[in-house]
Amino acid sequence: MRSLLGLTPAEISELIHVKESFRAKQIYHALYTGIESFDSITNIPLVLRQQLSSEYSILTSKMDTSLDDEDGNCKLRIELSDGLFTECVILSDGDGRKTICISSQVGCKMACAFCRTADMGFKRNLTSGEILEQFLIGQKIAGKLSNIVFMGMGEPFDNIENLKKAIQILNDKNAIGLGARRMTISTCGIVPGILALAQSPLEIRLAVSLNSAIEEKRRQIMPITARYPLKELKDALIQFQEDKNKRFTFEYVLIKDFNMGDEDIKALRYFTSGLSVLVNLIPWNTVEGKPFQTPDRKDINVFCSKLDKLGINYTLRRRKGFGVSGACGQLAYKAR
Repeated sequence: MRSLLGLTPAEISELIHVKESFRAKQIYHALYTGIESFDSITNIPLVLRQQLSSEYSILTSKMDTSLDDEDGNCKLRIELSDGLFTECVILSDGDGRKTICISSQVGCKMACAFCRTADMGFKRNLTSGEILEQFLIGQKIAGKLSNIVFMGMGEPFDNIENLKKAIQILNDKNAIGLGARRMTISTCGIVPGILALAQSPLEIRLAVSLNSAIEEKRRQIMPITARYPLKELKDALIQFQEDKNKRFTFEYVLIKDFNMGDEDIKALRYFTSGLSVLVNLIPWNTVEGKPFQTPDRKDINVFCSKLDKLGINYTLRRRKGFGVSGACGQLAYKAR
């Protein structure tokens, strides 16, 4: 049976043939309160509850496995209604705040060379309801979730319509009511998506996976560079900055003997000029079978000291989720 998650009140009203619009709004609101059956919606008539129970389910997906580490991080493998799986990760900051890293696709088309998800290939887009179900399942497992990062499997802007609808419902006070500033979209550099976000009234945060500011190098590890070259990407980011008047983030995966040399730093300084940006340094998380190496502490310290001298604004990300293979670039599953 299909779910009503991801539908607006108007769409619910039309689908279940309810004339009173307030009834659809009651159902819409109840869906995001953590109910497990339609019988829990006691402010709607019994006959309507029976109709919903016979024709629809609250969720279409279910948790398959859960992996936890000693730092309070958790990776959830979620089985979808068609037998495919996706993964999401819940990260704890140690102060009680929890961030969920949500997938937007099963697999990914972008083929980034350092990412395990790329090895899966692309299976399909997630529906807006399936995106929302990750949040609801995660909250049931981990309790209150403070922030969302669309940085799981897939490229969020490659599934933009379902993403937009899910975000609207997450932000809606009559549904989940999570502030837009508590949500971040991470993209490999899909220019139309960045420009669309710039024009959106919602103040959602933006993170861009850069990984090299040298065109040829970036193309080696991120094929999307051939479609959206660095100049076009920077033009879009300047537009985003002008429209939103706020800082965004560059994600920069540190790969030993590849993107940490003097020429890489010089290119990074040039590319970040004129941008209000924080460079988030992420030591590469090991993925079996990939021809890359993770830099050691000495390599990282040397790199950071050179950034300091050039005045590049950066932060060094502490590894989170590595203990459950849920760190950046590690999400994937093997088909049964």
